[in-house]
Amino acid sequence: MSVNHIFIIVSVIISTVSILFLNKYLKNIDEVMFENGKNESQKIINKLNELETKIKNSQRDTLVHKEKVSYSSDIEKLLAKGYSKEEIAKKTNKSIREIDLILRLREGGKS
Repeated sequence: MSVNHIFIIVSVIISTVSILFLNKYLKNIDEVMFENGKNESQKIINKLNELETKIKNSQRDTLVHKEKVSYSSDIEKLLAKGYSKEEIAKKTNKSIREIDLILRLREGGKS
């Protein structure tokens, strides 16, 4: 065997080993990238869910606040101006019975 044949055999062995290591390295990179991408997408989904619950809670709180404000103070203002229960019911889109109940509750059950 000549020196050229030995160089060729050694180079084939080295290239085969390097290709095997490269293949193993690329598989590891794919697994790591898949796991990182999965974790990132899960984090984004969790943040969106948290944001959605905060929005729902704030909307519910504002709706409750609006109902409390408009439910009795408007009726009392109209009553103080001298409107009758029928006129107050028309202006506030409530029934006369609701108006009467609200006024009774505000007065402490008297009447």
